[in-house]
Amino acid sequence: MQAQISASVDTATIYKRARLVMNDNNPEKLAHNLTENYTDDASKVLSMAYWITRNIKYQYSGLGARTIDLKSPAKVLKTKKALSTEYAQLFMAMCKAVDIKAETVDGYIKDFDFFPGDTLFKAEHTWNIVKIDNDWYIVDLTYAGSTFNTEVSKLSKLMYTLFRVPQSNEMKPVKKYSPQWICMSPTTAVRTHLPVLSMFQLLKNPVTIEQFQQRDTAIMRHLKRYPQKQKDFSAIDYFVELPQIEKYKILASEVLQQNPFAHLNAAFYNFYVVELFVKYHYLDENGHLFATQEDLRNTLLYAQKADTLFQIAIKDDVRRLKLSQTRSNNWKQDLLSYNKLHQAQNQALSKRYAKSQQNIQKLTTQIPTLIAWLDKNTHKFNSETIKNQPRPVTQRNDELYIGMDLLEKADSLHELSEETMQKYEDLLGNSLKVEPRVALENQQTAKALNERNTRILRNYIKNKNSNMPMVYITDKSITKEVFTKNMRKIDSLYTIGVEEIANTLESNFSALNTLLKEYTSLAGQYANTLLIAKSKVVYDSNEDARYIAAVEEYTHNVSRIQSELKQIQNSLPEFAEIVKSEEKLFSENSALLKEDNMLETVRNKRYIDYRKKYRQIDVEYIKYYIKQNKDYTKLIQKVII
Repeated sequence: MQAQISASVDTATIYKRARLVMNDNNPEKLAHNLTENYTDDASKVLSMAYWITRNIKYQYSGLGARTIDLKSPAKVLKTKKALSTEYAQLFMAMCKAVDIKAETVDGYIKDFDFFPGDTLFKAEHTWNIVKIDNDWYIVDLTYAGSTFNTEVSKLSKLMYTLFRVPQSNEMKPVKKYSPQWICMSPTTAVRTHLPVLSMFQLLKNPVTIEQFQQRDTAIMRHLKRYPQKQKDFSAIDYFVELPQIEKYKILASEVLQQNPFAHLNAAFYNFYVVELFVKYHYLDENGHLFATQEDLRNTLLYAQKADTLFQIAIKDDVRRLKLSQTRSNNWKQDLLSYNKLHQAQNQALSKRYAKSQQNIQKLTTQIPTLIAWLDKNTHKFNSETIKNQPRPVTQRNDELYIGMDLLEKADSLHELSEETMQKYEDLLGNSLKVEPRVALENQQTAKALNERNTRILRNYIKNKNSNMPMVYITDKSITKEVFTKNMRKIDSLYTIGVEEIANTLESNFSALNTLLKEYTSLAGQYANTLLIAKSKVVYDSNEDARYIAAVEEYTHNVSRIQSELKQIQNSLPEFAEIVKSEEKLFSENSALLKEDNMLETVRNKRYIDYRKKYRQIDVEYIKYYIKQNKDYTKLIQKVII
């Protein structure tokens, strides 16, 4: 309710009094009972609007429901159920009973499967405008008295429990008083309600159907530029005073000017002109119409227009069905395509993980074997050996030359051993670009993301099973962007996690093993050559110091390598456990994506079947009026001279 109206009335008192007024199925008497304590129109309007929303239930039967005969205001009070048109007509009748001017307004609202840029083929909702203190206000009692909740039928729940058939939800109206829909401001109303006649927007510069069919931002831009409310209501005042048949004539002539695709509304307005004409001029005693030839011919034109427009409306229904089918099929195709990409990502990583698991098993055997071999060769040399080696007492020339050659050979062997160790270090460095501890942390992070991905899919599938959507309001369910982003992160972390340790190390392990054994052999040859050289040369060539340094260097290198290998060995069980758990997650993700594909096929079929059913009901509904219109046409043609 607009602030100026709300501030001018005592809402608490009005609500309290209205709750005490009993229904006697007479709109005029009820209106007087509800308004007798008030002198101002605002309080009267609020009292009647509140009572209606509190006591009349919205008779929603789904989008496919079609009612041939609308209930009278008296019958609405008796049944306590109403469609939007019946709400509006009851409110208008009660306003008329207490001399408050009001009018019913047909218009467009955006349905659950409307998307920006869609074409609105017909206006299917009705609300009111009401005059208070020489100003007009917008009232929608359907919205003011009800809200919609999704509900799963008992049969659907049973089928899901017994056979895991995906549950489908239905829109169910729930009584809930929402006063914001009473005496709305024009700038608020036009965001959700677009009348078939622009003047009923109550805006100086009305919003066009094209703007209404776009995103809300298009309407907001227009309202920002043209926020002014209409001040000259002479056209509305004139319209309200017209006989109903003249109102229909205006609607019939103008509805297509605002929306060129509203053929069904135009057909009905032309038909209603004919129907009221027959009602006013039909004489039961002779079964003929009694009217001037000019009026008969003019009315015949309305009947002919109605027939043409009804036929076009049937084609519109075909077009709308095709649009719905195309959109839903595109959703399905997009979802299946995205799921195919997700499945490919999932399977590719799963294969790499499986390879890692195999390599971890290999390393679990290979590393301990190498460590054991290094254990045996760690103390292959010791410093005492060179110290215990005596030199010759006298120097023989031939042995001197042999000793000198051996010392040169020792230098070469030492260089080769250092080069071999460097090759090992380089290859190990390329195999282990991160420490096992860091790699393990990376893989634990990857596992957490993998678990999150699986939870996302589980919840998504659970919700889809228990509350099957008909349409996708956003493309998040289709694209699953979060899943894709997480998979990219998992891939990146895995590359510097398990893959770095298991796959790269295992592929290079044989070369590393060979280099270590070659290094051990060269180190042994170097030490042994120094030992022999000392036995050949009398003078000291620093053999002892070089030998002792070689032993220390070798022992240090072997101990360091053992430590590195043991660190890797100790991390392998944790890597194996993580990889195994993640492989299970990949497997579950794959199954969930397959289930999503199955559910999407179900959703697509249900939505298209729903739309086909809606079209069939709509066509039957239109055909009924085509027949009625033809009967009226024959009746008119009988008396045209």
